[in-house]
Amino acid sequence: MKTVEEPPKDNGKENIKTKNRHQFMLLGFLGLFLYKRLRNTSIFKRKYRIFILYSASFAGYFAFLFVAINAFSLENSDQNLILFIIILILSILYGAVACEEFYEA
Repeated sequence: MKTVEEPPKDNGKENIKTKNRHQFMLLGFLGLFLYKRLRNTSIFKRKYRIFILYSASFAGYFAFLFVAINAFSLENSDQNLILFIIILILSILYGAVACEEFYEA
């Protein structure tokens, strides 16, 4: 007579911890905060809304830091413009990654 092994009973807690850790490593504090606050709203039902939310929040946060840091600088160089363009490009990539991570078709 064969015995059937029962799967370990963790009630999904380990799976949730692993998922949260993965999301944190992928999207950081900002992404995890937005997910925890807005995951049950209509924003997470559409792919483009997730993309816009995460792209705008990333761009807004880092643009604010960029302006705050450069407010103390007296020179206005081309490096600042290049850095600002890089922030905008990275915000688009951040939104695309968040969209792929959270959108459930």
